[in-house]
Amino acid sequence: MRDLREFFGERARVRWEEPATPRSTDLQYQIVLCRYGHIYQYGDGHLGFATDRRRRIAAQVASLPGAWMEQDGDDGQNVVFPEGLAKQVGEIVGVRLKRRVPQHIREAKAAMMRAYHQNKASP
Repeated sequence: MRDLREFFGERARVRWEEPATPRSTDLQYQIVLCRYGHIYQYGDGHLGFATDRRRRIAAQVASLPGAWMEQDGDDGQNVVFPEGLAKQVGEIVGVRLKRRVPQHIREAKAAMMRAYHQNKASP
């Protein structure tokens, strides 16, 4: 199993599923949050996408070459796909990215905090 950040980049919101301990490094519990569900490790060479909605999004992923519908239920769907399709699937399902503060705003906030702490330290 590979780190999901290798497929979706460092900015992807990667979390750990419930059974994982807070300091777990076991990649089988790693998930990438998406707009319509999440992407998870399925096995060697494959990833899975789970959604809790009955929409066309899972059908779009399943229509990619090499992907298949693993589970189709009343409350959601699971689709399995090869690792090579990770970027395509990520675009379809809307991988969530970490927010990034622009450099000029970061510098302005740092200057504000420096000024605050200097005034606070003076009697």
